[in-house]
Amino acid sequence: MRVVIADDHPVVLMGVRLALQNQGARFEIVGEAANGKGLIDLLSSVQCDLLITDFAMSDASGGDDGLMLLESLRELYPNLPIVVLSMLNNPALVQGMLAVGVRAVVDKMSFTKELMLAISSVTAGRIYLSEHTRKQMIEYGAAQAVIGTLAAGSPVTLVRFVQLFGFRICVGIDAPRGAVVTH
Repeated sequence: MRVVIADDHPVVLMGVRLALQNQGARFEIVGEAANGKGLIDLLSSVQCDLLITDFAMSDASGGDDGLMLLESLRELYPNLPIVVLSMLNNPALVQGMLAVGVRAVVDKMSFTKELMLAISSVTAGRIYLSEHTRKQMIEYGAAQAVIGTLAAGSPVTLVRFVQLFGFRICVGIDAPRGAVVTH
């Protein structure tokens, strides 16, 4: 399988490269990029079967990164499987990544353990979210359900703490007034 990897941190590039090389002849790294513009340029000159990329790459040349880069990649390469490595703690951004066609999101803190699982899932046509990302999405989903219940005027008096966008938010109902309360 021909693979392109992209990350603005040389140590991460080296780690991904070693993880793939340790799999023997299964993977051929056909290129590496350190920013969004470099990645777009590289993909226009090499063919690959899989892209493993960082979500947020600094780029002094003004190239895209994040969702804008992923949208550009999807437009230019609609069938290219994309695995995103990230340290994000933002479920809404993960939803955005999935919405533009990313097939896997792997937390950088666990990529040595989960990268091969993600690749196997993606090549089998499935979506993969790393354990950390799945937990965040579950908490986010629980928060959305609680907020939806509260907005519907349910007499729920439960107060629940959820991790949302990196902040602890307390959501509940002020029973006497029937108002949604967030702290």
